[in-house]
Amino acid sequence: MALKIPKFKRIAIVGAGPFGLAAARALSEESKFYKFDKITLYEKTSKVGGLWNYNKDEKKGDDVSPMYEFLETNILCEIMRYNNHPFANENEITFPPREHVANYLKSYADKYINTDNITMSFNSKVESVVKKNHLEWEVVSTNLLTGVVSTELFDAVVIANGHFEKPYIPKVNGLDNWDSDCIIHAKNFKNADDYKNKAVLIVGDSSSGVDISTQLITTAKIIYVSYNCSLSEVETTKSNENKFIKRLGKIIKYDYNDGRSIITVDGDNIKDIDNIIFCTGYLYHLPFLNLYNKPDDPYHLLDSNCDRVYNLYKQFIYIPDPTLFLLGLPMNVIPFSFGESQSAIMVRLLSGRLSLPTKKEMYQDLANEEKKHAEMGNIVKIYNCG
Repeated sequence: MALKIPKFKRIAIVGAGPFGLAAARALSEESKFYKFDKITLYEKTSKVGGLWNYNKDEKKGDDVSPMYEFLETNILCEIMRYNNHPFANENEITFPPREHVANYLKSYADKYINTDNITMSFNSKVESVVKKNHLEWEVVSTNLLTGVVSTELFDAVVIANGHFEKPYIPKVNGLDNWDSDCIIHAKNFKNADDYKNKAVLIVGDSSSGVDISTQLITTAKIIYVSYNCSLSEVETTKSNENKFIKRLGKIIKYDYNDGRSIITVDGDNIKDIDNIIFCTGYLYHLPFLNLYNKPDDPYHLLDSNCDRVYNLYKQFIYIPDPTLFLLGLPMNVIPFSFGESQSAIMVRLLSGRLSLPTKKEMYQDLANEEKKHAEMGNIVKIYNCG
């Protein structure tokens, strides 16, 4: 027996980045089949684009954008874009720079987001999202310009705040005693010129680690890149060989008082490190859903590790109350088209054109997915698609 969600009229979207815009477009275009009375899109900055809006004057902290000056995507233009909306000069650009992506998202919003039936609430920080009396979602937001606090009620809520908000820095022996002014996360990296003639340690070898270490070649005195394993486990190829960069195994100890040194799992002892940049990813962050982040609650979304989200069907529908959707959680996806796919399902559920399985069936599907990933050795990777 299918679980049919009643048709709903009032929808909130939290976040006007790539996933929030995809959701807004899908809701707008669903008007061909069903009329939503109220769609409100909350965005804490002053414009669409989410994390793609770069501000070189941002200071260190959790609220800054993870963009840096010379960032380029690692996805081809033709693959990264939304359906039926190519990048400007797409044939001339292979990997679009961040400013091209920001402009692209604005053009997408201008073309597809109908402000006649969607309210764009900019400079609005969502403080809490709570279900009231099992009937309506209460969304409380603060206008960051005026300080005015507003409360609105909705039938369903779409969370599209992304997962590049809360930096992850691993806890390693001695790191707490290091000079905090010499440590940043990749989220706070802005320009390679800040590291001129410095000995820089990059912790992490994924996309941001590779990109930032490459940029530092022109300015830093020496660059170390630490992997999350022994170097004996790293496959050496021409693509990761570089005479300007020294590769290291996993760091097991930091000692600031002993010549600003580190010790690796392979026994290397490196001294005189000036700066450390952690390119170690992000944790899931849902501060406005705090009531649903209690680990002892069987219906919780996050636990204390914040490295995965619980109780979700197909990785985005909250099983205990399938009027709550969390878009864009999976890693290793093509984000814009993936957001469109999730949004297409979401709007059809809300308008009544699609039905869900029963809650029992959805939990069984989730259990099967968790079992598959546990057998592969890492259940956290349930949010790694592919």
